[in-house]
Amino acid sequence: MAGGPIGATAIWENSLKVALIWGIFMLISSLTIILVRILRKNKPPELKLSLRSKLEIYLAYTHIGEMIEFIQVAFSIFSVLLFIYGTYITSKEPPTFYLVLEVVLVFFFILHWSLDFFISKDKLRYLFSFFSIVDMICVLPILIDIQSGDFKNLLNTFQFLRVLRVIRILRLQRVLHYFKNG
Repeated sequence: MAGGPIGATAIWENSLKVALIWGIFMLISSLTIILVRILRKNKPPELKLSLRSKLEIYLAYTHIGEMIEFIQVAFSIFSVLLFIYGTYITSKEPPTFYLVLEVVLVFFFILHWSLDFFISKDKLRYLFSFFSIVDMICVLPILIDIQSGDFKNLLNTFQFLRVLRVIRILRLQRVLHYFKNG
């Protein structure tokens, strides 16, 4: 691909890829959650605490949960700054440190999303919550580039979707809540 704009056809094809991947992920996740709910309906309630409950209690009553949220907000702000830096890169290939930072941030955001999903009591509601959808949309463009093996294309694919990283900063409200109550 040349150094110019990627064109409307490429944007349309990549948008269809994202929509398809996101739709398949949501469908499989929703069906899995519904199936688990149906299977659990006939089980008697357990008296032992599940791993999810133990982890939820641990994160709620220690400062670990607060630190994770603080790191999440700090990485979100850093991600926005990295996005702004990426708009000023004029060469065909972004610097290696830029690619490494993008992949590390995406890995952290996926881990954080997975932790939030695991801890949530109503997984279907969490799956379709505002921040969950924003998190998935922010991560998908880079995952598509990684999947296609085109690391050098990180600056071109779905540049418009990366703007949504700014919305992640709204999580700052959670962190400020901890400082206000602590």
